[in-house]
Amino acid sequence: MIRFLLLTILALGFSSYSLAGDYDQFQFSVSGDCSDIHSVWFHYLYAWNPAILGKDSQQRDVQAWLGVQLFQDGTYWAEYGEDALTTGKSGLPEFHPLFRKSALVGTWTVQADKLVLSGLGDGSMVNYTNDNGDTVAAVQFVLTQKIHDSRAVNQAMTLVMSPTNLGPKGISAEEYCAQKKH
Repeated sequence: MIRFLLLTILALGFSSYSLAGDYDQFQFSVSGDCSDIHSVWFHYLYAWNPAILGKDSQQRDVQAWLGVQLFQDGTYWAEYGEDALTTGKSGLPEFHPLFRKSALVGTWTVQADKLVLSGLGDGSMVNYTNDNGDTVAAVQFVLTQKIHDSRAVNQAMTLVMSPTNLGPKGISAEEYCAQKKH
């Protein structure tokens, strides 16, 4: 009986650790080989469903997005942007950058089932169904800190693992591969 109680207490004590493990799937990663620079891709959390902020002075829809690289050491590097949307001549949306900020840095932890990015906000794991009908793990993230437009605070965006040419902490694939050689 005492052994059972001890094992139960230990299991409950480490429950937050197992939750942290669930978020490990969102850590920054690299695919490809530096021997073929064009095959090198980086994978990070990116807003597939950005936060909708309203209209700008020209009555264009404005959205806020976030891209986050979570590293194994518990740190993160992020970029944030705000874009105005219009419809192009082809009928497809066009994005007009209004604001960009990169090199947002801090630590990430998992607390009470939530991914917490110090100085930015927090989010919960959700399932996201993309335009192809595929369901993938995602983070429903809410900014709790103002970065630029105050309308983005407390707005949700869905972050999904996405490929990019943006290497660790914003460096290029060429810089990344040069560092790997040394």
